[in-house]
Amino acid sequence: MGFVKPVSRLGDTWVRPHDIEILEHSEDGAIEALVERVAKVGFEVRVEAALGDGTPVPILVTRDFADQLERRAGQIVWLRVHHALEFAA
Repeated sequence: MGFVKPVSRLGDTWVRPHDIEILEHSEDGAIEALVERVAKVGFEVRVEAALGDGTPVPILVTRDFADQLERRAGQIVWLRVHHALEFAA
């Protein structure tokens, strides 16, 4: 399966970086991850996280959202799909 832009697999869902929600606390359906890097690029913030098995998960959030969360490398967060598209195989 090929995609034009980066996607990650969270659970059974293929998801784009801007469709991943970062949570401060565990919730139903959320997956634990470790923040490895946070880079502010213009109006968006790129968060590089890793799942427990080391799988990298790129995430894009707005600068305002990132400032509210104050995420830094080394922090534990929980990831949840807030909008997913179904892709045909």
